[in-house]
Amino acid sequence: SATIRVAITKQGSEKPIRHLRGHFVLANVQGTLSSSYSRICGQFGTLAGEVFGGQLLEDVIVESPCECVVCELSGIDFDRTPPPPERRLTNPEGTLQVSPSARPDAAATGAAAAAAAA
Repeated sequence: SATIRVAITKQGSEKPIRHLRGHFVLANVQGTLSSSYSRICGQFGTLAGEVFGGQLLEDVIVESPCECVVCELSGIDFDRTPPPPERRLTNPEGTLQVSPSARPDAAATGAAAAAAAA
């Protein structure tokens, strides 16, 4: 089971929250974890071939082995800029910003990697 936020398809549509109940195959999980911003998205499949995906909110229970690779990108900051008022319904979280870290302990190689990713 899982509770996910799905994409809004049109202006004025209902809240984009979906509660998945039952047994699903965890097909994919990806995201960003940082001290200022975290977002994890997942895709879940059924035995019938249906696939559901969105931002993981709560109640995610994984009942089978799940591999997860986590890496640290020193010298890089992840943050979100707020959306303009006219986009708040379709993009409530704004835009992901990746930038060289302003912290004095940031490694030079991390700053170079952030510049290359931009």
